[in-house]
Amino acid sequence: MEDQSVPSGENAPNGEVDVPFGDAPKISESLGKLQRELENLKSATEHIEASQEAAQSAAEAAEDVQSATADLISSTDQVISRLDAVDFPGRLENIEEAIDRTNERADTLEGTLQQLQNAFEKRQDQIENRFTERLDAIERLAKGGIAAVVLVGAILILALFLV
Repeated sequence: MEDQSVPSGENAPNGEVDVPFGDAPKISESLGKLQRELENLKSATEHIEASQEAAQSAAEAAEDVQSATADLISSTDQVISRLDAVDFPGRLENIEEAIDRTNERADTLEGTLQQLQNAFEKRQDQIENRFTERLDAIERLAKGGIAAVVLVGAILILALFLV
């Protein structure tokens, strides 16, 4: 298409007045397109800003997670170091030895208690036998004493009758 614009201020052959910057509908259309592009650019800019804010928040959260992870790793390393410092086999052996000593003492005490019980029962039997012997002796004396009393009583009664 040829540019048939007439110098500004002059009448065109068809009687229209020429605009200084070309065709007004084309300019208006171009301005409308430019307006739409600016709106699209504004929307894209807003999305970019929102994305930047989200990225910043994500970066801060990642830093927090990284810091927490470092703390967890440090704490875990400390626990592992403490566990490594413990001599579990040695401690288990000491516990087993203590249990063995305790069992030996219990066996010794059991034997001692059995000996004491046997000695107690023997002594109890001895005491019972002595008691029974003395009780029998007392009974014999009592029977003999009663007979003597009866005899003395009979003698006295006879003596009373004879006198």
